Amino acid sequence: MKREMLLAVALVAVGCGPAQSTSVPVKGSDVSVLLLAGKWVGSYEGLESGRKGVIHFDLSRGSTYAEGKVIMSADDPAKATSVPIKFVEAAEKGMVKGVVGPYTEPQLKVQVETEFIGARRGDVISGTFTTRAVGTAGQGQTGTWKVTKQR
Repeated sequence: MKREMLLAVALVAVGCGPAQSTSVPVKGSDVSVLLLAGKWVGSYEGLESGRKGVIHFDLSRGSTYAEGKVIMSADDPAKATSVPIKFVEAAEKGMVKGVVGPYTEPQLKVQVETEFIGARRGDVISGTFTTRAVGTAGQGQTGTWKVTKQR
């Protein structure tokens, strides 16, 4: 039986204050969601932007909501920005996909969303992402990400 979740309302990036997390709906088959349960921590790197940051994702066993955020790093740690993950789908065969944002892109000062896709292999999920201006379908900025389940 599949548990379908409503997409979260668009969330706006948090300013330079303390990092905040937001409940993230997770959808997928019961087995796919169960395999995603746990605390995941990792990082990302933008290929074109060179920006790096931290990813936190936590899904309690038996839940269809998780806590998720991406912390966009800056040269000055006081300017780091926390961006909520909008939704996650645990697809079949270990595939994971979702959306981060919308948020204001720090260099271009425009509203963007980031779509990500990855594959779970044991306690590691790795993949790619594409960031595009909100409402556009053109080529975006790309990058890679990886998270590891914490034991």
